[in-house]
Amino acid sequence: KVLVLYVGLPIYTLLLAVLYAYLVKILITMDMPQGQINIFASLASLFFIFFYLNLGSYENRAVSFFRKFGGWFLLPIIASQAVAIYIRVNAYGLTTARWISILLNITALAFIIISLIKKGKFVKHVITGFAVIILLSSIGPLNVMDIPIYEQSHRLEKVLEANGMFFDGKITPKSDLTKEDMRIISSCYDYLIYTDNPPVYLDKDLTFYSLFGFEQLNSYGEPDPYNMIHLNKYVQYDDIDISEYSRYIKVAAYSNDKFEMTIEDIAYDIADEIMAIKQDDNKEDMIFSLSSEITVYLTTVYYEMDNENNIMYFSAEGFALIK
Repeated sequence: KVLVLYVGLPIYTLLLAVLYAYLVKILITMDMPQGQINIFASLASLFFIFFYLNLGSYENRAVSFFRKFGGWFLLPIIASQAVAIYIRVNAYGLTTARWISILLNITALAFIIISLIKKGKFVKHVITGFAVIILLSSIGPLNVMDIPIYEQSHRLEKVLEANGMFFDGKITPKSDLTKEDMRIISSCYDYLIYTDNPPVYLDKDLTFYSLFGFEQLNSYGEPDPYNMIHLNKYVQYDDIDISEYSRYIKVAAYSNDKFEMTIEDIAYDIADEIMAIKQDDNKEDMIFSLSSEITVYLTTVYYEMDNENNIMYFSAEGFALIK
């Protein structure tokens, strides 16, 4: 009694007030935080059900007020959760976590409505309803694993068909898609490919680029760096023979579209030299001559390229020895 009535309920009420303040902030800024409101609303719903079922044997003003009006206070939170879920599902499709959130949202709404009818007279039957929902979401056709796969597969096939990329159960690669369609395809693929039974047309032996014909985008609609061709190499030099050289200068290069290095106001194309560098411990490929007078010793090289060899980012640092 002490833990539930005198400790748990006041803390829950305080946290509910904080959540309301959070909702007010969202209304003022008109900015729905991604994935944040859902977890808070879910916890608020679960604890409301817990306290409602456990406070029935206690009689005081706080308990009476909570059981009579608590559901009304939770309705705006349930509504905000529904909006947040809709935004995420509309943008990225259904996942197991989102399907569970939808079921919890529906369950909480049903419980609140039941608690407000005839002073909660029918709440005693809610356990049966919970059991049915758990059963259906576990082993029925609406289970939390299969429904998201059905939805994501349909979402993917719809976009592919709209772009003429899907026929007779096979995907035809294509690159001239809108960025939004690329994002949807990337999102669906990222979810489906890691399930136990992805659609047969998603060949795990093929790269995303080979399958669809364009670079996979991340959740921000940008090319995913993990799926690009990239190199990141760092070396140190111990002993260098400098007897033939008269000058030492530091060099650096940064670019989003070319392998180029400028030394003493002269730009040098170093594409061949950079592409010859291997991801290993060998230092020799980090050393090259730009002319009979200049030898470059790179200490760091990093670049990202897509599958069509377009440079996304390039950086290199080191020093040059000049005769």
